[in-house]
Amino acid sequence: YTVLAIISMVRDDVFHPLLLLDIIVKDSTTRAVIDAVVIPIKQLAATLLLTLFVIYIFSMILFKNFAAEFSSADSSMDCDTLWHCFLASLNYGMRLSGGIGDIMSHTLDERLMLDLMYFLIVLVILLNIVFGIIIDTFSDLRNKKLDRLNDTTEKCFICGMDRFTFDSASNEPQAFRHHLKHDHYMWNYLNFIFFIWQQDRDDDDGLELYVRKLIEKNDIMWLPKGRAMCLTAGNDVEEEESIEVQLARVEKDIFEHMNIQQALNLQHFTKNENVLDRVSGSNEEILRLMQLQMQRNGTTQFSRSESARRLNQDRATKLGITPQPSPSNRAHRDGRPNSTK
Repeated sequence: YTVLAIISMVRDDVFHPLLLLDIIVKDSTTRAVIDAVVIPIKQLAATLLLTLFVIYIFSMILFKNFAAEFSSADSSMDCDTLWHCFLASLNYGMRLSGGIGDIMSHTLDERLMLDLMYFLIVLVILLNIVFGIIIDTFSDLRNKKLDRLNDTTEKCFICGMDRFTFDSASNEPQAFRHHLKHDHYMWNYLNFIFFIWQQDRDDDDGLELYVRKLIEKNDIMWLPKGRAMCLTAGNDVEEEESIEVQLARVEKDIFEHMNIQQALNLQHFTKNENVLDRVSGSNEEILRLMQLQMQRNGTTQFSRSESARRLNQDRATKLGITPQPSPSNRAHRDGRPNSTK
């Protein structure tokens, strides 16, 4: 801006109107118009290059077949060479509403299809592609601008939650504005960051040191993203009730498990007692039968303990186990008294 002002004062006043272009820097909408052409510059360049190639093809056809049909007296030199014919097709063909045929003699014979193809391909298709690229880019820039404006005015800068969430969760009017001013006032967070920067690292407590390390890493994890105390305050009672219900359900499950385990243990114990009773009954019956057999055979009757010992020896022999006699039994078998030192 300063350079243009100096040049217009020193050299020529023709540069004065260029100072009005400063509005591009000051206004975002006018800057978006320029960006709509600058951002898709590769697509526009490719489309314009294709347009030049197509115009050159039509210029070659006009130069070879219809060079004498330029109607104006001043246009006698418009197509005397291929270069002049290309310039005439590019200049008049792009500016005139009907294409290059508007400056040539009017005819419906041989040049009909050529004039129609020039109009459809160059003026309708290629030029509209160029305009479409520019308009689509400008529309995208406008949508992005509206999204940024919506994020700035309708969402909290700290937690990122929108206005509707706070207004629907509170019965008070202007709940979102109250949240921005009192709960998540962004300048308080900025002041806290400056406080961390100005404070010596050795004076940091645990929380301040944690935030300092995240700030140095450009990490915003310490910010309450998607959380707000004003939204969770009313749910504390419900959360406590749900915790109590869960604890009661866990206790109930534990008691049921203990009762089932006790019932299984009692059933197992009863089953073992029945087995022992049946075994002891069988042993008593066997001992009684053995004594009856001895009485019939006229053999010496043994005591109850001796009979039980003999019964166990017989069972061990059948199983292939050699029983070890006790010292008293060994002494009785050898005919020696059992003496102790």
